[in-house]
Amino acid sequence: MHIDSDVSKHLRELAENARAASRTLARSTAEQRNAGLHAMAAALRAAAPDVLAANADDLAASRTNDAFRDRLTLTVPRMEAIAQGLEDIAALPDPLGRT
Repeated sequence: MHIDSDVSKHLRELAENARAASRTLARSTAEQRNAGLHAMAAALRAAAPDVLAANADDLAASRTNDAFRDRLTLTVPRMEAIAQGLEDIAALPDPLGRT
């Protein structure tokens, strides 16, 4: 099917991009990786209103059971927990280069 080949192509491209990104991350410094984590947290907080609105639209269009919908539902506290989790990861000792 044409759709299956498009999906396969897209997944292959995503995997190739992930591999390239992993090489870049492996060459970066701990400070650069931590700055990236902090930047992601800040971007998530800044985009929260748009993300929450899009999530509400997605949930309104979905036809899933309540338990699944609950897992998919984003709230301000959940968004903040995700952002805080990124900052918590940045505060951990750097795992790269350890054996």
